[in-house]
Order: sequence, then structure tokens, then C-alpha cells
Amino acid sequence: MAVLALNQPVTLGDSVLQVENRLAPGRYRFRLVVIDTAGLESAPADLIVTVEAPPPPPPSPPTGPFRPPIFRPDRFDRIDRVLDPRILRPRRPIG
Repeated sequence: MAVLALNQPVTLGDSVLQVENRLAPGRYRFRLVVIDTAGLESAPADLIVTVEAPPPPPPSPPTGPFRPPIFRPDRFDRIDRVLDPRILRPRRPIG
């Protein structure tokens, strides 16, 4: 496998190029010039490649022991007042 370096040509005897190094996110231009058996060069073919940054990893699940909610009987009087049907009664018919 080839290692690409900036502005350095890579000469291969095969028609397949496998790249070993990882490219940092950004835009890159690759130029391909083919030389035939007679030594004649082709016109250069340019290709623009955009390497995108990998997505961020998903958030990790919480660690540590599970703590159940704290049961506080002294707070039930507040909940009863909020759930009192007289407070939740609509002022006008719904529908």
C-alpha cells in the first residue's frame, strides 16, 4: 500500500492504488498521469476529494450505581393540592 505525501508523486506498476495513511478532514486534489509502455504520458486528470470529519461518538451511558428516587411523604400534601379536581376544572366546555 502506498503512503501519500504532499506534492510527492507515487509511481505504481499496477492500475489500483491503495492508500495506507489517513487524510485529515479537508479538500485534496489528486492528479493522475499515465505513462504507457512507449513512455508517452497522458494528459493529467484531476480529482477533488473532500474528507469529512467523523461524526462525534454517541454520549456514554451514565456510570455508577443506580439511585432510585427519594420517597418524601411530607411532600404529598402539595401534590394533593395540585391534583384537586376543583383546581383542574375547566372554565368553559372543551370540544
